[in-house]
Amino acid sequence: MQLSSFEQAARGIPCMCAALRRTTRAVSRLYDDRISRSGIRGTQYTLLRILDSAGPLRQNDVAEIMHADAATLSRTLRPLERDGLLTSEVGEDKRERLWSITPEGRKRVRAAQPHWEKAQHTLREAFTESEWKTLRSLLDKAAAVA
Repeated sequence: MQLSSFEQAARGIPCMCAALRRTTRAVSRLYDDRISRSGIRGTQYTLLRILDSAGPLRQNDVAEIMHADAATLSRTLRPLERDGLLTSEVGEDKRERLWSITPEGRKRVRAAQPHWEKAQHTLREAFTESEWKTLRSLLDKAAAVA
């Protein structure tokens, strides 16, 4: 199969960071397109799912789980709090925030779940079971190394 010069340039990125970012943007767009039908973005869905399953967490713990910068995370948390999907309170250390999902947040997660499942299915169909497991393992390894 002959690749166009555009496809060659897109696939020919020698920097792993650039290649991962390119892939992340494409995959995020797939999930966002589906999940946004429930009124939240993919990043918000992930955050709500974490707090739904783990219970109240310090902001630093959420950032660590997501491998996210605390300042970037604040920009995701605040609108969810404003919209009544999360609540926050001062932690033991007055400088830290403890975040919890609200009943409305749980409701929104449940509404988004079928859209997430469709996005997950779309991506999963492109891989064999072995490839899927290998990809997940390699992504986890890359995150751990970084």
